[in-house]
Amino acid sequence: MDFPIEVFPPEIQSYLEELPAVTGCHLSYAGLSALFVASLIGTNSKVKVKEGFTVPLNLYCCIVAPKGSAKSIAHKKMLEPVKNYTGPLWTKFQKDLDAWLEEMEKASPKQKRELYKDKPIPPRTIYISGGTIEGIRSAMIENLMGGHKASIGLVRDELNGFFESMNQYKSNGGDEKEIYLQMYDGDDVNIRNKNEFIRIKGACLSVIGTIQNSIYKSAFMNNVDNGLLDRFIFSVSADKDRDVDPYAEFNSGVEKTYDKYMEGLIDADEGYEYELCAKCKDVGRDVKRYLTSVDDAYDTGASPKWWVQFHKFAGIMATVWQQDIDVKIMRRAEKLIKFFVSQFLEGSKHLNSHASDEISLKIIEMIKERGMVSSSEITRKFRNAQDSKIALEGLIDDGIVKCEEMKTNGRKKMVFMMEEI
Repeated sequence: MDFPIEVFPPEIQSYLEELPAVTGCHLSYAGLSALFVASLIGTNSKVKVKEGFTVPLNLYCCIVAPKGSAKSIAHKKMLEPVKNYTGPLWTKFQKDLDAWLEEMEKASPKQKRELYKDKPIPPRTIYISGGTIEGIRSAMIENLMGGHKASIGLVRDELNGFFESMNQYKSNGGDEKEIYLQMYDGDDVNIRNKNEFIRIKGACLSVIGTIQNSIYKSAFMNNVDNGLLDRFIFSVSADKDRDVDPYAEFNSGVEKTYDKYMEGLIDADEGYEYELCAKCKDVGRDVKRYLTSVDDAYDTGASPKWWVQFHKFAGIMATVWQQDIDVKIMRRAEKLIKFFVSQFLEGSKHLNSHASDEISLKIIEMIKERGMVSSSEITRKFRNAQDSKIALEGLIDDGIVKCEEMKTNGRKKMVFMMEEI
């Protein structure tokens, strides 16, 4: 199923059409990245699904692809208008701050009290790169202090470390998984700072990053049952070698048009609560029936989260088309949710193979704990040698575990260790 780029306005669609030919990335990577950028722009807005139930427009996005498949370049290129927009604002802020600090040094105590009222306000931080929970906290607090909302994006080239942190209890931040679940819903969160908890009102986070097919299972298998996985939308591809002209360049007109259009959207973002008309709700009921049928057929248990994502897509589509939500917007959101449901099911094939087996999980735990293990150690650990052998072969086939020959006291033996990312 191809990514439905027709859901976007022509200014974005034309850029998406050129991106794979110029960068070598898959079209679905570009489409997912475009949605992420749009979620950053519209993250101050919400969709009122019904009385007492609103959803923010943030997204958790993951590109699953082989090493060397140009998976990171997609969101980097799509984010360029955001950088172009915020760069001059931060340059001006720094210049104004330097001038203000210089005045403060020369001022008397009384003058300082007056000058403090005129302290330059930093522009909104739209996204940060890399970043830990502490970095996210700091950026959100700065946004609030600058009179903005506590909504930002997190860009991670590699998401494996992000997911591993979900299963760790941090003394300085508690359970990160719970914090990320709350920020997906735009809830108030408590994040520890030194010896105290700081409460951030309306913390709303969008996430995008990549992960290799070979480590997809090991990164996610511990998150299948905690609700985090259901909140992600995926672009899953096995493509690696694409027939791309290495000298291909963007049509300058298409690139400039995209940049100008996106910068205009950022400039116009003041936060809005979209409402659904009666006909829009009819489309929503159709989508709900579809999601329920998929859930029944594949026993995913994910339809409630897909239902939320569908309304997020509706709000994002209204944002990029610069209009209220109508039936056309809802149909565009329907195309998107059907595409990403198909991607989720494709990704589930990975999760349901060898590496999701209980024995495979225990083997991974052994290797991570000891650094490496021998075949005899694995055999002693499990009663059924045949099952452990099958699980181990599956982990090797999936690129999660590797096997190497080692000499000990002049004797050769096979040892197993985690495949390097």
